[in-house]
Amino acid sequence: CVRDIPHETVKIGDTEWMEYNVDNPGTVVASLPSALTDTRAASHGKFYQWNRSKAWSTTDGVSGWDTTTPGGSDWEPANNPCPSGFVVPTKAQWEALISACTKSYKGGWSSSDYGYLELKNGSNTLEFPAVGYRNETDGSLYGAGTYGFYWSSTQNGSDYAYRLDFGSSSVSTSNGNKTSGRSVRCVRQ
Repeated sequence: CVRDIPHETVKIGDTEWMEYNVDNPGTVVASLPSALTDTRAASHGKFYQWNRSKAWSTTDGVSGWDTTTPGGSDWEPANNPCPSGFVVPTKAQWEALISACTKSYKGGWSSSDYGYLELKNGSNTLEFPAVGYRNETDGSLYGAGTYGFYWSSTQNGSDYAYRLDFGSSSVSTSNGNKTSGRSVRCVRQ
C-alpha cells in the first residue's frame, strides 16, 4: 500500500515530518511499524543512495548497483525522492528531533521480528523501522531488523554525508559513505 500524497505529518519543534518512509520517488508507504508484525515490510519504503533518485528494495537482491560516488554538495531538487513540497532533512533537523523526543525501542530487533524506533514529543509520535542499509561496494543488505539508517541532506566531505543511526538502545547522527543505500524520511520544505 503506497500513498501518492503525504496526508500524514507530525510537527515536532519547528519541523513538520512525514509520518511514513519514502517508497518510490514521490510516494510514501502507508503503514506504521507498530501496526505490523514480523519484518514489518509494509512500513519499510525503499533505500536510496545519497543525492540519487533511484529506489532500491529493502529485502530483495540488487543488480546494477552504482559504486560511483554521487556528486553535488546538497541533495539536488532533481534527485529529491520526497513528494512535492518535501525534502530530505538536514543533520541539524535530525539532531533537533532526537533532543526534543523521548525514545522507545520496540519490536524484536532481529531478522524475523524487526525493531523500530519510536520518538515521542507530547502527543506527537514518529516511528522508524530498522531496515538496515545496502553496502556501498555491492549493494548487499546489512543490519535488517537490527539497525536503522536514514539520510540527511548534509554532506560531510565529498564521499560522506550525515545520517540518523539507531539500534535497539541508542540513536544519534553520524556519517556514512554516499554510495550506501539508506532509508529516507522527509520534512516539509
